[in-house]
Amino acid sequence: MSDVFPKVHELSFEVSECKPRIPGFTIVKGVAAGLIWKSFETISQVSVRNVLMVAADMVRTKLFGRDISRFS
Repeated sequence: MSDVFPKVHELSFEVSECKPRIPGFTIVKGVAAGLIWKSFETISQVSVRNVLMVAADMVRTKLFGRDISRFS
């Protein structure tokens, strides 16, 4: 039976960090990345009404948290 199936060799490889490097830019992490993302999300809205709604939602989430189960 072992002659029917060829021996399978185990593949192994190493994962190396491959980060693109752009001159003049650095990697942004943590609070700074969150602020950049939130500001982009807010200003990318088309109407002023949506900008205000997204900003109000962010403030509401900061004040009361995301879990609403405790209010019911």
